[in-house]
Amino acid sequence: MIKIENGFIETDRANTHLRNITHLSWEHYKAEYYNVELHFSNDLIIQRVTEDELKSIKVAYQNEMSSAEYRPQASEEVVILSDAFDDMLTIEEGFISYGKKWVADLQKVEFISYKENHYDKTPFVKLHLGGKEARINLKNWNELEKLKNIWKENNR
Repeated sequence: MIKIENGFIETDRANTHLRNITHLSWEHYKAEYYNVELHFSNDLIIQRVTEDELKSIKVAYQNEMSSAEYRPQASEEVVILSDAFDDMLTIEEGFISYGKKWVADLQKVEFISYKENHYDKTPFVKLHLGGKEARINLKNWNELEKLKNIWKENNR
């Protein structure tokens, strides 16, 4: 059971403000259920939810973080990046989402690190989020440049 109200999220095991979450990730469990991870600086909460609850969590998180007073006006342009496996990353209104795997607020990304994947020479990228990281294998170095520029724009 998930309860979202006035910027707070309550799960079966914890209660927190949505602004404390660095990013969300999820994986399909079975039928219409997902295991959702609410990531914080040094810990996480795992909660099994329905598909509708997952959608509600994502919308509430993005709405809360978008309404934060410190947030600069994000570009309304939707940017699509490709990974090395032809999956899509979407950057929209200051958030980056990676298919059906995770979503993160670009302002919560403390730094971006990258190196060359020695197998296929593509960039292997880590978005560092409060002691945790989200990993991406981008299709080419131009995609990395786009990502870095958008991240800089969102963190002025």
